[in-house]
Amino acid sequence: MKKLSLKAIFIGLFTISLFASATATANAATLTVTKSTNSNDGVCNADCSLREAVDVALSGDTIVFNSNLVGQTFTLGGSEIVIDKTLTINGDIDGVNVVFLSAEGASRHFNVTSGTFALTNMILVQGSGSEGGSIFAANGGNTRLDRVAIRGNNAIFVGAMSVGTGLHRITNSSFSGNSAPDGCSAVRGRAGGNLFMANVTLAGNDAASNFGAICIFGAAKIRNSTIVNNSAAQGAGITLFGTATLE
Repeated sequence: MKKLSLKAIFIGLFTISLFASATATANAATLTVTKSTNSNDGVCNADCSLREAVDVALSGDTIVFNSNLVGQTFTLGGSEIVIDKTLTINGDIDGVNVVFLSAEGASRHFNVTSGTFALTNMILVQGSGSEGGSIFAANGGNTRLDRVAIRGNNAIFVGAMSVGTGLHRITNSSFSGNSAPDGCSAVRGRAGGNLFMANVTLAGNDAASNFGAICIFGAAKIRNSTIVNNSAAQGAGITLFGTATLE
């Protein structure tokens, strides 16, 4: 009987792994949102809302927006969108304008439960919830935000974005005018998580009776960012319970 060396076995497994990865990449689809109003009939065709695109998308897919949607306000119909897969949403509409997504004070925008959620080129407003008025990713999943403005959102505990275990990366973005009466006004990094922020502005966020614009309970690195004119009972800028590096 011919014996296989460990080296041959490793090469074979490595080849299979590369093939599987290449196949997954090749099969990834791009779905196009064609309207700003909320609906969900389980189909994303010529009549496709953001919610329908997320529902239909498979892990690894990308969602983009039709250029004829410039100037429209996107709405959610009163409930958050759950992200339970690896997904990219690029809100660049025409190279100049980006998606303006309002939750109309009725829900947060996104609840990330698993996978890696990458969001770029979007403005998120009027989100509301108990924790994470705009984005909640504290119970699973990873997040990557780039060129995202999160403003005017409200929650009891964390005004804009709450993240937990996993890796969370926020770059070239801003948090402004968010509020939380009993928590962190903008961003909370829970224990067990890793938060990286670079070129981020946090300004004008308010947690009148509690903590600051950023609350760190896990680990964080904050680089080249601006934290100004926030208000809170204690630590209006950064409230630190974990570990953080400022660069």
